[in-house]
Amino acid sequence: MHDDLDGLLARLAAQPESPRLHGLEARVRQGIASAGAAPGSSWRYASVGLALAVGIWMGGASVALRQLPATTADLSGGIGFAPSSLLDAAT
Repeated sequence: MHDDLDGLLARLAAQPESPRLHGLEARVRQGIASAGAAPGSSWRYASVGLALAVGIWMGGASVALRQLPATTADLSGGIGFAPSSLLDAAT
């Protein structure tokens, strides 16, 4: 293994530039500029935003529901809307 990193970098810097690399940066920049935004990307961003908003809203709703006191008054028979109580009232 070579421990002379400075020497290796100096040799690399002294070598001529590869012809394959000539104009590479300009080609990459041109490709990025011509690509722009992909078609349909606005719908993709909108759907991700909507999913994020729904997730945040449902997370907040679940936290709020966990903080409510647990009661069984809604399940008691005193409501009077059970079919058996409606039939008893008709007789």
